[in-house]
Amino acid sequence: MKLKKIIFITTILIFISTYTLAHEGIFINRDISSIEKSWKIEDIQHSKAIYSQLQEELQVDYYRFQGLQEEEYYSQVLIPQIEGNHNFMVTKLLIGENLPSINEQYNDIVPSGYGAIPVEPGNSREEFFEPFTQTSYYKKQQFSFQLEEDGTYYIAVFNSHGQTGKYVLTLGEEEDMSFMELITYPVTWFKVNWWFNPFRPIVMMIIIGGLIFLCIKVIQGIRNKKS
Repeated sequence: MKLKKIIFITTILIFISTYTLAHEGIFINRDISSIEKSWKIEDIQHSKAIYSQLQEELQVDYYRFQGLQEEEYYSQVLIPQIEGNHNFMVTKLLIGENLPSINEQYNDIVPSGYGAIPVEPGNSREEFFEPFTQTSYYKKQQFSFQLEEDGTYYIAVFNSHGQTGKYVLTLGEEEDMSFMELITYPVTWFKVNWWFNPFRPIVMMIIIGGLIFLCIKVIQGIRNKKS
């Protein structure tokens, strides 16, 4: 019996590790609309997905990280396919002291003394379906850049036209998932689906609960027949 349980648990863990994005899930739950309030990102090489939302017109979300010379910075924007979000798009800036001078249109976004590389949303609407969480996205701009100097860098995400909506900022290409992230992935699944639409995880929990209840009844029935 113990061996069967071990095999079952191992199979589930392999399934999860194979079919999930190896992303650390980060859910923004506070105001990050200024440089001073920017969200600190640890280790830009390790793959992570940041779930956030522009809730006000001309809102700018700021993130910061400590970059190292010759370190590879990689990021991509995903736009969730949810109601009211289909035409939403964002611009992102990589901001740093050694980066090129900015256009005047970004003066209010980039702090004095810093340069920036803008990454426009473009027209791409390639669809992406994540099978384990059952969530769908539009793949938007990807950007890769080798940092030229050590220092503090910022990422600004905004919509120039006053649109509001949800977006996912992914960073890093090292797709290794730690054991703790693997064990806690059901929690991440719930958070992702709740972020998409609170109705979805509630329905899924009811369905799963019903299936568990049904299985228990079937097992009890088999045991009663044997006795």
